Amino acid sequence: MSSLSSLFFGTQISVSINGWLGAPIPQQRGLRQGDPLSPLLFNLAFEPLLRSLLVSSLAGVSLGSVMMSPRFKPSPLSVHVDPKDGTGNWPLDFVSGSTPPPAVKLLSYADDLEVFLSSPDEWSLLLSLLDLYGRASNAKVNLSKTVLVSLSGVSHASWVSLADSSGIEWHDASSSGAVRYLGYPLHSTQAQLLDYLDAILVKVTRHSNLLKERQLSIRGKSLVANSLLLSKVYHILRVIPAPTSWLDQLKRVIREFMVPFNPSVSWSSLCLPKKFGGASLVDVKDQSLALHMVYIQRLLFPSRSAVDFVSPWLVHCIQVYTGHSSVLPWFMYPAMYKSLFKGVPVVSHLVELLSRLPPLVVSESWSPRWFLDLPLCSVVSPCENPLDKPPPLDPAALAPRYLLSDLCFWIPHLGVVSAGLKNNMKRQVRLVWSGFQPFNGPPTLTLPEVIRSKIGFSSSELSALPCSPAASSWLPSTAHWTIQVTSKTVVSIRKVPLGVLRRSWHPEYASLVMHRPQPPATMGAHALLRPFFWRLFWSLPMPAKAFTPWWRLLHDRIGYRARLHRWDPNVYLSPLCGLCGEVETLGHMLVYCPMKAIFWMDMIQLLCLQEPLCDLASVWSGLVTLCDLKSVPLSNDLLVLLGAGLATVWRLHWKCVIHDESWSSAHAINAFEHDHSLIISEFMASTSTATESPSLLELN
Repeated sequence: MSSLSSLFFGTQISVSINGWLGAPIPQQRGLRQGDPLSPLLFNLAFEPLLRSLLVSSLAGVSLGSVMMSPRFKPSPLSVHVDPKDGTGNWPLDFVSGSTPPPAVKLLSYADDLEVFLSSPDEWSLLLSLLDLYGRASNAKVNLSKTVLVSLSGVSHASWVSLADSSGIEWHDASSSGAVRYLGYPLHSTQAQLLDYLDAILVKVTRHSNLLKERQLSIRGKSLVANSLLLSKVYHILRVIPAPTSWLDQLKRVIREFMVPFNPSVSWSSLCLPKKFGGASLVDVKDQSLALHMVYIQRLLFPSRSAVDFVSPWLVHCIQVYTGHSSVLPWFMYPAMYKSLFKGVPVVSHLVELLSRLPPLVVSESWSPRWFLDLPLCSVVSPCENPLDKPPPLDPAALAPRYLLSDLCFWIPHLGVVSAGLKNNMKRQVRLVWSGFQPFNGPPTLTLPEVIRSKIGFSSSELSALPCSPAASSWLPSTAHWTIQVTSKTVVSIRKVPLGVLRRSWHPEYASLVMHRPQPPATMGAHALLRPFFWRLFWSLPMPAKAFTPWWRLLHDRIGYRARLHRWDPNVYLSPLCGLCGEVETLGHMLVYCPMKAIFWMDMIQLLCLQEPLCDLASVWSGLVTLCDLKSVPLSNDLLVLLGAGLATVWRLHWKCVIHDESWSSAHAINAFEHDHSLIISEFMASTSTATESPSLLELN
């Protein structure tokens, strides 16, 4: 306590005007902004208000209890069982109840407070509590910044009248924009959400236009795009599922910033790791899904998610919309329930995420009790018997609401699941297997081996199997649920990092990681360069202006005249080189043109590179493969010189094309020496040092 008193009392502050400090003024009240202890002290001062709200008679809000329709089947947690020997009177339909999460009265972060009121009558109680806290703490709530928000978006006359009489803003579905809480939008309609997101898109676009003026290389652009541009939306996508149309607009802005040239590199190539020739750009669509993986992972650890704030609400929502008490069918077969969640964007987003993951399959370690949660249409198939009349019904025609619990019982004291069909169950089976005419025996079904081995089937007596532990959580163990990372490595879904998840979704990643493409390959030119050479390329200490043209060359994304004429002969009238009159191919444009060939040979002679670069073919080989003609990797120093030479050729080529100037080989070599004098001097110094140093044999 004495330390806090010394830090916060008896302090003085001074006003700084144009660098001049005024006379010190004693600080009598308030907390200093930016001090690390200030938030903790504020929490201590704010906590009494939060406690008084929590213990008050405010009802808060919650999702009401829902009684499932008899046609929906429950989780094994609530299956009616026979406490004796399994011969009792089984109910025709199981009825499941869904327990809602506890009511929420408030949300608070620092000085931002959100209080949930169930009726206008609670408004006076809230004001009295705020007034009591204000008199005790000498603080005052600024009601002019307070907004009353309709959680359902419906305009309630009583609430609107209350807001008008109190001079407080009212927000519902008819409002023009979204209300911001901690920077996140509270919206009732898609238009309100888009209004908020469009404002963010404008900021990203404006920032990208400013960064374009800095003439960054492709290496710098990838760093800036990930750290400065896309980071503006990550905290929003972490909570709000953005519409696909908006994500497409954001991708277009980032793409125009990264590759403003034509022909441009594809978006999928930009999102590849740098060791595969990409720019390691984060795919914003995949990231919007991956950021919500945390909600799935929390459910996979029931012991942790039980104390989590969001998970109970999510489980209750799944129960209400699917009609099942268990969330296991939703995890294993998300596509079946996709249409049910169209009106719930957050859960619909999670359904899309689950659909992108490897399917969760049944594990032999599961208790047989969990098998009752499996949808019939996904696990059963009719036996192939041509004598069956009428033919068996296709299981795919069954609605997802029918589970295996329609045909099986759980006998706790035996620890088995039995498919013995008693007379009072035949009616239920006929309702499920509606394609059959009335019958006396059970339908002919085929189950997967992993399920059949743990389920005892009998038409007259129960089949006893070894007792197994009962289900006691939302989900069984998912330790076997993994995702393939490399040909030898798998990662558990419960702990998969976001970067690994995004890479596994990349359309080219599996082909690049599992097996290297060999020519002739259908993939891009960048896939033909091994990861070793791509790592070498990105690590070269060459001028920044050399990276982009060389990277485009390695991707074969340069618009030489023969290609442009082939694509659009009406605009590009001739495939001939504007300098020498020959057909301009990619190699001709950068190396083999007689005008540019003189420059390359002058550079080789200037730096005495006749041995590693004996001719133009060796120069071209170094540029497209980073090796000499014998496929031996070139040294870093030599690659840096090639990059510097390419940067000079690239700049002067477009200067001649755009400004209609003539090529001068003498000017080109002079520009090379002037622009890259430091690189040349360092190379010459290292070469002379290596030449003058005596060998070990000479010393002896």
